[in-house]
Formats: sequence, C-alpha cells, structure tokens
Amino acid sequence: MSRLPKESRFRAVDVESETPVSNRDRWISFWAAVLAAWGFSAAATVANAMLPQIQGDLSASLDQVSWIITASIVASALGIPPTPWLAARFGFRRVLLCALVLFTVSSCMIAISSSLGEVVFWRIGQALFGAPIMVLSQSFTVSSFEGKQRGMAMAIWSVALTTGWVFGPAMGAYLADWHSWRLSFFMVCPISLISIVVCWFFIPRDKPNRDLPFDWFGFGALSIGLIALQTVINRGQREDWFDSQEILILSFISFAALTIYAINTCFSAKRFVRWQIFRDRNLAVGVLLTSIFGFISLAPLVLVPPMLGQIKGLEVVTIGLVITPRGIVQIVLMLMLGPYVARLNPRVLMAIGFISYAAGSSMMASYNMNIGLWDVLIPQLLQGVTSALVWLPLFHILYTTLQREFHNEASMINGLVYNLISSAGVAALVVILSRSTQINTAELAAHITSSSELLRFPEFGGFDPHNAVDAAAMHAQISQQALMIGYVNIFWLLTWIALAALPLLLLIPTESHNRKTRALAAELEATEVSSTPAQPRS
Repeated sequence: MSRLPKESRFRAVDVESETPVSNRDRWISFWAAVLAAWGFSAAATVANAMLPQIQGDLSASLDQVSWIITASIVASALGIPPTPWLAARFGFRRVLLCALVLFTVSSCMIAISSSLGEVVFWRIGQALFGAPIMVLSQSFTVSSFEGKQRGMAMAIWSVALTTGWVFGPAMGAYLADWHSWRLSFFMVCPISLISIVVCWFFIPRDKPNRDLPFDWFGFGALSIGLIALQTVINRGQREDWFDSQEILILSFISFAALTIYAINTCFSAKRFVRWQIFRDRNLAVGVLLTSIFGFISLAPLVLVPPMLGQIKGLEVVTIGLVITPRGIVQIVLMLMLGPYVARLNPRVLMAIGFISYAAGSSMMASYNMNIGLWDVLIPQLLQGVTSALVWLPLFHILYTTLQREFHNEASMINGLVYNLISSAGVAALVVILSRSTQINTAELAAHITSSSELLRFPEFGGFDPHNAVDAAAMHAQISQQALMIGYVNIFWLLTWIALAALPLLLLIPTESHNRKTRALAAELEATEVSSTPAQPRS
C-alpha cells in the first residue's frame, strides 16, 4: 500500500482535531450531518415533481423549465470534485457550515423567485453548495465510527438519503397541491437551520493545511468537461443527439477537456485528486459496482411514475403513494442490517440484492396495458430489497481497508461516479424508450389495413381506418401499445444488467485479504512514526 509524504496529505474530518470528541457529541454531530444529507437529497429530487406547477406559474415553455433540472445536475457535478481539497485547506467544519448556510439561503431564494431566470440561478446555487454536504456528511459518517457503530451509522445515513430521494417528490407534490410549489422548496430550510446550529456547537474544530496547493488548471479542465458532458446527457434527447450542432460541439468540448485533465493528472505535482487511492482493491471494486448500481437503481424511480401516468392515467400524488412501499422496505432492511453488515459476507448480500432486482425487473418486463396495483407493488418491493442489500455492503467495502486520510476523496469519487452514471443511465434508457416506441409504432401501424383480420373481431368491427375519428382512435391505441412495448424492452435490459453484475462480485476481496492489507498498513504507519525525528520543545 502506497504512502504519500506527510505534508501533502489531506486530513480526515476527525484527524488532529483541536478538541477531544466524546461519544455523545460524536452522535449528535452525526445526526446533524444526517439532517443535512436528507435536506440535500430531498431538494435534489423535489423539483422533478414541481415542473408542471412552475411552468404554469412562471409562464414558461417545457424546454425552458427543463433547465431547472439540467442546471442543477450540472452544478451538482461541479460542486463535488473540489470538496476534499476545500475540507483539507480550510477545515472540514468551516466548509460544511459554509455549504449549509449557502444551501439554505439558495433554497429560500428559489421559493421567493419571481422569474424563471431567478429560479434557475438559485437552483444552481442550491445544487452547487449542496453537493459538498453529501460528500462531507458521508466522509464524517465513515471517519467517526468503527465496527458495529459504523455499520449502524452508515445505515442511518443511507436511510436519510433514501427518504429524501423517494419521499421528497411525493411530499413536494402534496405541498404543491395543498398550497403552491414554493412551499416545497421552503420545506428543507428548517431542517438545514437545525443542522447549522448543531454542527456549529458539536462538530470539533480541525486544523486546516494552509499550505496545500490547488490545481486550478486541472480543476478548470475537469469543470468544463463535466459541464459539457452533463449538458449533453440531459439535453441530448431533446435536441435529437448528434443531429444537433449544439450536442456535437458540447461532446467535442467534453472529450477535449476531460482528456486534458487526464494528461494533467499524470504530470501535475499538485493535483487535487490523488488517483493512487485506486491501489486499494476494495475501493476500486466498490467504485466499479457503484457505477453498475447507479445505472440501474435510479431508472425505475424515474421511469415508473411517467409510465403509470401515461398508461394508467394516475395522478402525481397517487403515483407517489404507489412507489412509497419501496422506500419503506429499504429503510427497514437498512436499519436491521446496519449493525451486522461488517460481519456478513458482502458477496452474498449483494448477490441476493442483484438477483432480487433482476426478479423484479423481469416481472415488470411482462407488463401489459392491464397492469394492476400488485403488478407494480411487488417489483417495487423487490427493488427496495436490492437497494438495502447492495447499498450498505457497498459502502462497507469502499472503506474497509482505505486509510483514513483518503476518506474525503473516496466519498467525492464515489458520489461523482454515482451522479454521472445514474444521469447517463437515465438518459440512455430514455433514448432507448423513445426509439423503441417509434419503431414499434411504425411496425404496429403497418398491420392496420382495411383487410386486417383484427377488424373482423366484434370489439373492433366498428372501426373504419378511412374515417378520421376512428383512425385517430386507432393511432392513439397503437401509440399506447408501442409505448408499453418500449417500457418492457427497458425492463428486460435492466434485468440482464443486474444479472451481469453477479460475476463481478467475485472481485470483492475476501476477509483474509482485508486482514493482511490492514496489518500491512498498520506496519507501515508504525514504521513511519518511528522514523520521524522528535521535535524539540519550545
């Protein structure tokens, strides 16, 4: 295991703190970090359910109002990479408090904005300052606890993110239906204020590294690359992908900027991400599995609600109630497994999780126009099981043998990979859905002629393809069937991706390998300490 020169290391949250931390204060600080993570996750998804109300209130077009989502995703990706450097350079406590304050102010300003431009501007601020909250709260959770306590803390932190992602849109839709969409953004402000107060009093002060340099050139190249890439991912379908000059230019900019960043990372002496952390096998495998899980985990939450609205005509509040049991199952299982996740075999847990996901997706792949409540509910419950059985062991293996000084960077990389892959996955699946629907519409329509055998059946005997009203009715029915086939194709693809992840679980190191790695790290640490000359007292 490689070691870095001591003066260049990023300090973890509780390393060299100026004041000792009691177990009580640690748990209080942890709950403040959990509340902060919940506020960010709820704010990240609540706007998805608010777009129709915002569009009507601000008299904006669908393309204009979609920038609320696109801009926030881009800003979130931009706010994640510099977080480890900021925490090391200015101190974890100071950066977290600043992020919480600016996140809270941005959330309140969205609610009182009077134009779409103001909403987009403050939404960018909300995502930009909220992204470090997720990274720092995760790093704090991992660095503050060990053993059984760490497992329980990770479970609670994961539950906070889950409730924010799953219940945030439903709560927002209810508040918008009861009052207005503005109240949905005010929803996170009281929670954030509580987090600010508790973090101020209970998170220990840490010693910042004032001499730590920052790779401005590398960060600029990475920022440009991520902004262009996320814009391509989120606007590609709307702009017809590479038939659009805008998408072509942005794709070239993204490729060039990310290539420059990769080259700079290889030769720069002051890069802010130290890629040697991937020498830790647990982290490398964990990030790989995070990318696969990110691709398949967010897709049902994004695709199932519009499917229920388009196929069954359900309202937003009803759809929220239908998908709520998934979140409940995930929360219960996480809390049950949390204290024991360090003792259980992660390969077995994650294998059961991916198999559960594949079973649920295969059930969804048999959907038709007559799906009922249980046809939707059972697959959602199985995918809730997946989230618990994959997410918790995945967090555990990421940090099993990783040195404490790398926790901030690991949290940053894991969060950035999840954000990018989940966004790209949803965008790719939407493309597949759109193209599949178009192809199936053309193929189904080609079989509807005056001599079609279907028109001989009693239920279709009254249809006349040459009549405008009947032709419109038949086209609507064909479009619905083609759309359903498109969703079925998506669910089959997700099934096979989940099954393809199973062989990769064999890459997870065994417990004996982890013990040897930890022993080697402890030996290197002891050697380094013994070789450091004692400093004379003043």
